[in-house]
Amino acid sequence: MNNSTKILTALIATISISGLAQASAKIGIINEAKVFEGVPQGQAKLESLKEKFQEKGQELVTQQKALQKKIMKFQKNESTMTKDEDAKQSAEIKAEQDDFQKKAMEAQQHASNEEQELESSFQTEIDSAINEVSKKDNYSIVLSSQAAPYISESMEKNDITNAVISKMNIK
Repeated sequence: MNNSTKILTALIATISISGLAQASAKIGIINEAKVFEGVPQGQAKLESLKEKFQEKGQELVTQQKALQKKIMKFQKNESTMTKDEDAKQSAEIKAEQDDFQKKAMEAQQHASNEEQELESSFQTEIDSAINEVSKKDNYSIVLSSQAAPYISESMEKNDITNAVISKMNIK
């Protein structure tokens, strides 16, 4: 037997063995975003996050509207301005635009960090419920529906999302 035949035979044997192992594995599917939204703990945390950033969002909207008004006024009056007035107002508008962009980016980054922190703290609770449901129903592995690019309809029976939501609602 030559070398390529040995490699091909080993590859076929490996694929066959892994196929048999997969056939005996029970695979579950979980939609963690749905869990997060479907339990009171997640809803409360989302509401808290929303309230926390609503005020900052309003400040940014107000600042944006004021900046837009200033730009429109500048564009309207630009043709009658002296070069010095034009340069001065252009510089002011540029500074305000830069300030607005900086504040918007900071707010977005802060919100993103807060959301990650919230998800991280809540993830422990979700993981615990997933483990309990998985052990009870004898799942070998549970995959996130967001991480799987394709899930066949036949796998819908293995969706443990509602069981996890129920488990978390009991706690």
